[in-house]
Amino acid sequence: YDMSYIEFKLIEYIKDLVNSYQISDLYCSKCKMAKSDSLSLLCSCSGSYKFNQVAERNVRNDFRLVLIGLKELAEFSNLSLIKEYIICLLYTSDAADDLLCVDLGGRRIIKKK
Repeated sequence: YDMSYIEFKLIEYIKDLVNSYQISDLYCSKCKMAKSDSLSLLCSCSGSYKFNQVAERNVRNDFRLVLIGLKELAEFSNLSLIKEYIICLLYTSDAADDLLCVDLGGRRIIKKK
């Protein structure tokens, strides 16, 4: 098997997964449909998007479980690029859980005591 091709396809899958995760917590305030793309500012019914706080925790947990599974697959298959990419995503998603400790780039802010 061509491992570089497999790694490339897995990276595409992870990028799509991240994009889906990022827009999954938005829904239309008018028709209540979930946001289906990352570019539109308004829904097709002309409604504005709102943040869905109820679904956020479930989506975040599912997202993390898939990333952890892909990380284990990458470790098993010696796909170092994917492993490092997923570690970075998991690190920034952990940091994002504590919004007071994250800058706009998703990096942790270390507070000196």
